[in-house]
Amino acid sequence: MDKLKFHPIADCFPLLKGNEFELLVEDIKANGLRHSIWLHPDGSIIDGRNRYLACLEAGVEPRFKIWDGDGSPIDFVISENVRRRDLNSGQRACVASNLVPFFEAEAEARQKAPLKRGKSVAAKLQQREKGRAVELAAKVAHASARYTYEAKKLKEQLPEVFAHVQDGSMTLQQAKAAIARVISTLLIDQEFHAVIPPMTPEEFGRLERSIVKHGCIQPIDVWRGIILDGHARYAICLRRGIPFETTDQTERLPDREAALQFIVSVQLNRKNLTPAEIQAVLAHFDEFDEYGDPTEAACARLDDQMAVLTLAENTRRGEVQ
Repeated sequence: MDKLKFHPIADCFPLLKGNEFELLVEDIKANGLRHSIWLHPDGSIIDGRNRYLACLEAGVEPRFKIWDGDGSPIDFVISENVRRRDLNSGQRACVASNLVPFFEAEAEARQKAPLKRGKSVAAKLQQREKGRAVELAAKVAHASARYTYEAKKLKEQLPEVFAHVQDGSMTLQQAKAAIARVISTLLIDQEFHAVIPPMTPEEFGRLERSIVKHGCIQPIDVWRGIILDGHARYAICLRRGIPFETTDQTERLPDREAALQFIVSVQLNRKNLTPAEIQAVLAHFDEFDEYGDPTEAACARLDDQMAVLTLAENTRRGEVQ
């Protein structure tokens, strides 16, 4: 028998994990399934995901009922879950933020009739309904509207951190405090950042997969709280909620010019720069004093790469035997 799918509305609530789930499995093993699992008319589970998974784990045949489809599926799921689940305030806010798209969809359906009144009226109604969707979701989930807005923003910007709040391993306040500490201590200077050749989507994707799998191994270089090297690593760690370390270069670099020289030196030591990228980096500085002059070495690398590219092009044309 194929494993049943979960209805999207059911996924608004966090699944049981760890000891809580194990206790449910043991209870079902000892006493059987006491409460039936509800199915949507489309065959997906609309309520009872934990009971269903626990039945599979316990080797107990699950028992189902089919929801008749009368009324709103949101109201049904809420009535079956919110009042009986032991959720903290942050988790309720996460549930509410998950429900917002469903309320917005219902609001959009209600807007179809007023659309005939004109685009300006429809636009105003749409904006008003979006605000009401958050408030309604917060109300039915017994959550704070302010917390719901914060959870919704967290979900959009840092879904991995949101997941920790949703499963109860981190409170919403803890998540906000952790993010605030990171944001307040690390800054991005546009002039510094402009020196660094941008990564391609493929390069960024490879880096992100590596950091997710192995963690952020290389520290992020900072100077007076400003990132010198590691902007991409910082963005990935912040978005994914992955811890990272920093190396403070403030004492080593006495002023802003020295910090810029450090960035250029780091970039010129990268092995994967193209000739065009080397030229772009070199354009930021003409001379290097205390920290050496990598210009000659970089130009040599540029000449070598141009020679390789020329050789490759000649080979393609059949000019090299």
